[in-house]
Amino acid sequence: MSKAIIIHSDMRAGVRMLSKEQAGTLLLALCSWADGEEPVVDDAAVRPFWGMMRAKQEEYALRYAEKCKKLAQNKLGKTKQLKSIENNSNQLKSNVLKSGETKTKTKTKTKTKYNGVIGGEPPAQNEPELISCEADVLRYDASTGKITGVGADLSEVWRRTYPGIDVARQIELAGVWLMENPRREKKDIKRFLGNWLRTAQRDAAERWERREACGRGAAGGEVRVHEGGLLV
Repeated sequence: MSKAIIIHSDMRAGVRMLSKEQAGTLLLALCSWADGEEPVVDDAAVRPFWGMMRAKQEEYALRYAEKCKKLAQNKLGKTKQLKSIENNSNQLKSNVLKSGETKTKTKTKTKTKYNGVIGGEPPAQNEPELISCEADVLRYDASTGKITGVGADLSEVWRRTYPGIDVARQIELAGVWLMENPRREKKDIKRFLGNWLRTAQRDAAERWERREACGRGAAGGEVRVHEGGLLV
């Protein structure tokens, strides 16, 4: 497999001092090196330029290899992060289902205990006070462009599941999007918000990965700032 060749303009002045034949000899040496061969440069005037160019090419090759390794590590880290988010989401769904089954069984046992007779009704004065266990009812107000009904428990679940974004800000942006796109009305607001937050989390992870790949990551640790509702 041939290697890549990079020639910077700062070497232009030195190359111009060579004759066309000597410049051709230098180019042939570069091509031989790229093909994995060991070039032989007999011309004494060309040898210094070839030595400098070879050192530069080896330096560029090393930098490229390190960059490829870092990108591969970032990709692996992102895959693990998404897998962890998926596992957390599945665990939360399982806990919600188990909680619902437990509450249903408890309610049935309480009713049987007070009935005394199958199909009967307990005395009015002894009727226990039932606590509402209904889930959060999310609503979208088209006149204000706001989504309401997100309780503290649901908000906390979303913050733990999508740690890379500002959940409250994303809910505001989702409401504005619905206001600007009235023909794309959503019947299930909770499901719509879940999909919206997953997309925002993925975009935030990809944006941070691109910044690291470009060498603009903060030195000595990761520093995240709010930008458009995302933690980047």
